[in-house]
Parts: sequence; C-alpha cells; structure tokens
Amino acid sequence: MTRVNNRPLTIGVLIGNYEEAYPRELRDGLYAAARQQKARVIFFVGKSLRSPTEWQQNITYYLANSGRVDGLIIATGGIGNFCSPQAVEELCRYFNPLPVVGIGTKFPGIPTVSAENRRGMRNLLSHLLKDHGYRRIAFISGPGVSQEAEERLAGYCDALAEYGIQEDPELIIPGDFSFHSGVSAVHTLLNRGKLSEIEVLVGINDASIYGALYELEKRGFFVPRDLKVAGFDDADEIEYQSVPLTTVSQSIYQQGFSAMTMALDFVKGREVPEELRIPTRLIIRQSCGCTPGETYLCLPKLSRIFQEKDGLEPGTDDQVRPGRRLTGVEGESEDLNLLELLWKTLKKDISAQGATDRFERLISDLLADLQVKSGNTKDYYLLQELIKVLCDQMATTFTPNIPAFVLSTMEKVQARIGNALLQATVFNHNRSEVLLDYLRRFYYHTNNAFSSIDELMSYIGSQIHSLGVRNCYVSLYESEVKGGNDEEWQVPEFSRLIMAYRHGAAVLLSEDNLFPTHQLIPASLYPHDLDYPLVVMSLVSRDKHFGFIVFEDRFNHNMVFDMVREQISNSLYTFFLYHELQDLSVRDELTGLYNRRGFILRGRNFYQQAKAEGRAFYVFFCDMDGLKQINDNYGHKEGDFAIGKAAEVLEEFFTGDAIIARLGGDEFIVIVSASYISDIEHIREDFTEKMQDMIGRMEEKPYLLSMSMGFSMFNPVHPRTLEELVDEADRELYKDKGKKQRREGWLRPRNTGTNH
Repeated sequence: MTRVNNRPLTIGVLIGNYEEAYPRELRDGLYAAARQQKARVIFFVGKSLRSPTEWQQNITYYLANSGRVDGLIIATGGIGNFCSPQAVEELCRYFNPLPVVGIGTKFPGIPTVSAENRRGMRNLLSHLLKDHGYRRIAFISGPGVSQEAEERLAGYCDALAEYGIQEDPELIIPGDFSFHSGVSAVHTLLNRGKLSEIEVLVGINDASIYGALYELEKRGFFVPRDLKVAGFDDADEIEYQSVPLTTVSQSIYQQGFSAMTMALDFVKGREVPEELRIPTRLIIRQSCGCTPGETYLCLPKLSRIFQEKDGLEPGTDDQVRPGRRLTGVEGESEDLNLLELLWKTLKKDISAQGATDRFERLISDLLADLQVKSGNTKDYYLLQELIKVLCDQMATTFTPNIPAFVLSTMEKVQARIGNALLQATVFNHNRSEVLLDYLRRFYYHTNNAFSSIDELMSYIGSQIHSLGVRNCYVSLYESEVKGGNDEEWQVPEFSRLIMAYRHGAAVLLSEDNLFPTHQLIPASLYPHDLDYPLVVMSLVSRDKHFGFIVFEDRFNHNMVFDMVREQISNSLYTFFLYHELQDLSVRDELTGLYNRRGFILRGRNFYQQAKAEGRAFYVFFCDMDGLKQINDNYGHKEGDFAIGKAAEVLEEFFTGDAIIARLGGDEFIVIVSASYISDIEHIREDFTEKMQDMIGRMEEKPYLLSMSMGFSMFNPVHPRTLEELVDEADRELYKDKGKKQRREGWLRPRNTGTNH
C-alpha cells in the first residue's frame, strides 16, 4: 500500500453536491480508481460558490488540509455555477502547495479532466437537425460564468449555423443546471408564446430537462407526441422518467476515474497532462422521436463488429469480473466491448449446436454483478438493449429461420433480465419506503427539545444505523467561525467531538475531546481501518455554524447523508436557540448574572442536591452602598456602570459552584458551597479588599464602590429551608449596614469635575 507519513495516500475531493445523479457517477469513478491503487478518498461537500441561498455550507471546502490529505481534486465546474471563474481559481490556489486536479473548468497550471462538451452538444443537435429535420429547437442554457455551459451553448450554435438556421434569442432560456431551471424554462416559453412553436426542447443537462418534463406533464403536454426533448449527461435516473431520454453521455464515471488517476500520479511526482478531454457519446432514445430499437444505431464501430463477426473469437473468463461496471470503465465504448463479448459467447454456443450454455451463464454472472451494485437500474436497461441488438443481428444472419435452441436461449435470458429488473425496481422502491419511514421518525424525534447536547447526540447515535450509516462523527467548533460568501472562511483551530458512532455502535467518549480541526476526527479515533470513503459536511442552519459531520460512505445507495446533516443542523439550531431563550429568561440583562427567576430555579436545585448529599453551603445577601448618590449626581447610566462593576467583583470573589444573582436594583444574592469559603470569620474584610482592588482599576471615577454583606449557613444536620436562609442573610445585611459609619455619600473626597 502506498503510504505518506506512515498512512495511506489520501486524496480529498471538493464537490458541490453529493447525492444527485451526476456526483453519484463521478464519485463511483473516483473511488474505483483510488481503490485500484489502494488510496483513500475524503469528500468535502459544499455548494456552489456565491450561491444565493446555500453559501454557508462552503466552509466545508476549507476543512481540506495537508494535515489529512496529500492532494485534492476539485469539481471546478460544479462549484462555479454562481460565481466568476476567478473565484473558483482563487479557491484552487488557496490550497497551494497541495497538488490540485480539476474536473470541469480549466485554469492555467491546474491539470484538468473535462468532457468534450461542445462536440457532444453539436452531435446531439446534428441528429435532431439532420436525422429528424427539426428546425425550431429551444435551448435551456446554463450560467454564463460556467465554462461547461458556454461550451455546450457553443455546440448548439455551431449546429444551427452548420444547417443554416438563424439563432432566435427568445429560444435560448437562461438556466443554472437545476431541476427548477427546467420548470422555469417552460414558464418562460409559455409567457413568450413560443412553446407551441418549437419542435424540440434541449437542456444544458438532464436535470433541467427533468424539470421541464415535470412541468410539461402538469400542463397536459405529452413527450414525444406533442414535443420532443433531449438532455446532456446520461445521468443514472433516466430510467425513472416518463419517456426514455435522448441525451449525451459525457462518461461521468470515466471523468472521475481519470481525475483520480491523474491526482495520484501528480502526488507521486509523475508527469500528468495539462488537460484531458473525455469523448462524449450520443445516446438516442424515444424522447427525440426515434423509435425503440434505434438506440444503438449510433454506436461507433457497430457495423464493423458485425461485418467482422466471422473472425471473432470466444471471450475469455476473465473479461467479466465481480464489481465491474457495464459502461464507462475502460474507455468511450465499453458497452461495445460487452456487446462483442456477448456475441462471441453466443457464437460459441451456436457452434456447439446448443450443447453448451456459456451465454446463459454469462448473463447470470452479469446479473449477479448488478445485484452487488444495487441502487440504480440503468445497467439492466442497457443489458436489455444489447440483447435486442443481438436478436436483430441474428434475424438477418439466420435466414429464413433462427435455430430453435437459439430462440429458446434468447427467450430465457430476456425473461431472466426482465425478472431481475422487476426485482431490482421493487427492492429499490421498498427500500426507499422503509428509509422514508426511518427519516420521518428521525425528523420527528430530533425536533423535540433536548435538555443537553449529550442527550441529543445519544438519540442520534441510537438511530443512525437504521438510516444506513455505520460510521459517523459529529464535532462542534470551539470558537466563532469567520468569513462569508465573498471572502475566505477562517475555520476555528480546534473542535470538540460530541458523538462517535463506529462499526454500528456508539463510542463512549472521554471528557476531553478537543482536537485540531484539520484532523477532522481525533487521531485516537481516526478510522484507519475503513475501506470506504469519508464524507465531510458542514453543520450549519441559517447563518449559524456549529461544526461538521463526517460519514463513511459504504455505497449502499440509501443516500441520506445530506438529509441527516440538515436535520442534525436544525436540531442543533433549535437546541441552542431554545437554551439561549431559556437563558435569557433567567438572566439579568444588565449584569449577565441570574435574575430573580433564575435564582429561584437554580437555587432550589442547588438546595435539594446539597440536602441530599449532606453538604453545607452559605447564602450571602449583598447590597450596594451609595447607589442613589451616584444616580443623583452622575445619572442612571453611570449608576448602571457601577452595578456592572459590583457584579464583576462578586463573580471574581465567589468561585466554584457559586450561583450569583441580581434580585433587582442594587441587591445581589449568592449561594456557594462551604468548601469554597476558606475563612468565613474574615469574609467581609476579604470582600472589602476585593472591592478596593476594583476601585483601583476604575480610579478615574468620581465615586467609591462599596457593598454591605450578610450571610447565613445551611447545616445539613439541622436543615432549614432556603427561604429561612435568605431571610437570615437579609437581616445580617442590615446589621452590617448599621455598623458602617454614616456619611453624606460615597463620592470620592476629591474634586474631579468629571461626569462619566
């Protein structure tokens, strides 16, 4: 295993989303390449820079640090939707001297992997213009600051120009790659009176077209009968749409695989290309008006494969391995490799006149592989399409009749694939229903008021496993977060671990869980034994930053990380807000000490505990001397200042478990364990010295600071009520006042002429 500083080589990935289709495929490729080289991956999940609503989560990017990662991959295209390219470039430069590789937008000196966006969009438009003859094609564009969006728009314009079609600015609708931009695009076209005029609506990506499909169906439009649509991405969830979507595959998985390979080479000091462009591929389905069965007519080299079929040799057993993807792993056309393998294997069975069943066993192996990779069903559809291509080819190869054993074999495998697809669909649905039920319970209970952070974390720890999470760590910042939407974040130097959930069980934490934030997890608990990536997300609600959460992603496709992060963030917000409001109700606004209500609540609890434990304690009643003269001569503002200084003296003098309260005006009361009072006989003299020290610190003031004091003692052998103790302390206070020499006031015996 490759090691740096006695640990596995670790690559951090900064990504603006984690649970949608695009980042899912991207991270699959990233992780596959890392696993191949026995490296580790940590995903730092934020949002787009300068996002108008979710920018607070971008502090996560600044948690990436050389103390935990050896190099970085930054999804420069995905995190730059709302900002200038300069802002993304500044983020990339922030991590110098860490090796940085980009995915998407290219910046000088930063090796980058990206798709051939312009060519891919031009090929899509060429299919619509040439093969279908469409002329009125609307386009949902992306943010102008995005390089990917600009390239795809350029491809759209290139194709129109090639076929002599004048651009219509009203048919180019601004978007931002989101589902909602597709919904808005339909509204815009309707408002402009253009929706009935256009033949095709093309999206900058699949997500925007999904939004458009949603809105079109709401308004009674049927695709492709009333309107044709096409997208760009070939994202995983295409099979769940109402119509199979014509799109451009940008080999998202391959981009991730290549970026990780490049980053690991970069970290190891090997030479890497400045830019790597991954070829795109047109995927034709029904949404553009094509009929089923035409899907693979566009595949490169397809005709050559069948022209040379007589020279093909049977595939070897090692061509299919458990865990291997059906598409996008080893180049731009792995589906063709699979098609070739299927044909070779079937041909061997044909040569044996049905005496062998290699083809059926190959299909069984592939379906078993898909079960391992549960979570989406796109590859089942791909396998169905490949079987159909084989059937079409055999129909032309074997004339006039296909041998009966071949027909029987194809019927069996088609039925097997259909059953597997149905099982996967039902399984995914049932799992989603179970997960939603767990989430509902989780949301309900974490919205309750908890008396302490420990209680809240204990509940979360008890429920986290049911949400598909086996390893999870929650930490709170020890100091205030600085930074904002238009500036670099300053992450607090230290954080405190408040929950650790490891290998499906809660970890008992010690009292001191403070650790350097850049470690992400305390060194003693860091999961060096995990084989899966870690995912780091910020705990932030509204404008309140609390800390961060670290998950382990075992690729079980439950994909609830962001929902769990959001709910824990909201629970922390509710907890701190509740306790802040509760604290305000028991705190004196002027001094920050407890008020009368706070004293009653805390004092009674203190009394009951001391009585139960047999502990002695004192009650002190204190009253300021000369406050009226200060108010009369210098105003109530100065009087409030004097009250505040008196409160400071009380806090400095009474330590330990002392409960200090301002009952109102110039009256204060204190409860403190007897163990913290070393010399009760000289308590007044000691307190007077403390007052003199404060007077020395505020010598510019034209008045003296003084307090009278009375006290009583709780004896657990002969217990009295708290009210009786307070009454006695109050009586002793007035005795102390009576012993003091009467004088005109408490002004300094000097002429200051100063009014503060």
